[in-house]
Amino acid sequence: RYNRKVAFIAATLFAVMPLSWLTRGIYLDSILLPFLLSSVYFALSTKQAQPINNGGANRKKYLILLSGIFLGLAIFTKTPALFMIPLVAITIIKNNNENLKSAIIVWLIPVILIPLIWPVYAISQGQLSEWVEGVLYQASRETAKPLHYSFNLVAETDPVLLLLAAAGFIYSELKRDYFIFFWVVPYSIFLYLIGWVVHFHWIMLLPVFCIVTAVLIEDLLRRLKSKKISRLSTVVAVSGIGAIGLVSTCILITTNLNASYFELYSFTTNEIAGNSNE
Repeated sequence: RYNRKVAFIAATLFAVMPLSWLTRGIYLDSILLPFLLSSVYFALSTKQAQPINNGGANRKKYLILLSGIFLGLAIFTKTPALFMIPLVAITIIKNNNENLKSAIIVWLIPVILIPLIWPVYAISQGQLSEWVEGVLYQASRETAKPLHYSFNLVAETDPVLLLLAAAGFIYSELKRDYFIFFWVVPYSIFLYLIGWVVHFHWIMLLPVFCIVTAVLIEDLLRRLKSKKISRLSTVVAVSGIGAIGLVSTCILITTNLNASYFELYSFTTNEIAGNSNE
């Protein structure tokens, strides 16, 4: 979407920053993330696609279809991926002005049909009301956890990335970058409205946090007049942030989260043994 330097910086941040630890958990959000990123990738790839001399077939249509299939799989995995439709749709529209109508149709067919497998199956089993009730329950649990609850947890986990991403988002909006806007804003509004948000709901925003940070770093360093200083500054900045992220991640994953359970078990066992002796 930008250039290789931005891609490298974003990939480095994604690999080492503590917040990426969320993707190691077995959540629907971490499962759908590769589908979502594949959909975005194929949508962006249509810009450089060249026609194939094979019976008039167009490579763009295959890429658009793949983008729709992967987004459909993401929505089928977890419904909130619906809020990524504007991002992928705008990307395809921007890259396919010539055959816009056919491009949108080819893309929309899998986006609509694949997620429909779930409600159609519920209808076939006579369980549509239970399906609707289950979806609504998942969206708003009994225990209210508003957006600020998970925001505080994420801020404690990775304050560096969150602060850099906030600065990067403001910078990208000053440049009127639609790509960042449609990735962040619709999904953030959804999280604000549902009233039940936990830390793993931020997984879908993790890639864009790394991207906006990389764009900010690369753009600011590119403004340096000397190319040598610019390159050296890029290496130093990425290495510094990467080192902080790597150390933070190591501390996070080596923390013994089970110690309190073992202490409780030991205390309970000793109490039971003491009472038995009495």
